Amino acid sequence: MKPAVLVLDVNETLSDMSPLAARFEAVGAPAHLLPAWFAGVLRDGFALAAGGDYADFADVARAALHSMLSEVDGLGQSPREAAEHIMAGLSQLTLHPDVRPGLEQLHAAGVRLVALTNGSTENASSLLERSDLAGLIERVLSVESVRRWKPSPAPYAYAASMCDVPPEQVTLAAGTQTVRAARV
Repeated sequence: MKPAVLVLDVNETLSDMSPLAARFEAVGAPAHLLPAWFAGVLRDGFALAAGGDYADFADVARAALHSMLSEVDGLGQSPREAAEHIMAGLSQLTLHPDVRPGLEQLHAAGVRLVALTNGSTENASSLLERSDLAGLIERVLSVESVRRWKPSPAPYAYAASMCDVPPEQVTLAAGTQTVRAARV
């Protein structure tokens, strides 16, 4: 059974975050810190949601970077400046190479595509526009509107509502190496 709406995670699922490793190295930090940093950002965002609290993705990501970089010897600048350099790279990310053909195939099959990000609508929209995918994606939504990070149920209910479909007709696609689909 084909979903009425496929809700796509943005960070890591659509966007290739690997270029941020060069930004870690540019400030004097090891590239291998990238996965640990991003996992920590997600952990902290999930914990906020579980506790009923909220903070913007950029604020959580920046705080995690600052904390992590404060422990790195040999930075060429302050941890705050280094964090800002890395954060600036988020707005320059591109798609994984297999995203476009997959989305084109889904769109051609009549599946409605919606992006839902823990980050900002602005960054997600910019990624899709730079990648010339804006025409395939019906809308770009952010957890900012409901002030709860995914995987809290609120963002998914919001997405279903914005698409005017019942939640059981929405499927989420999220993952890093392999896109996994799970019923909402």
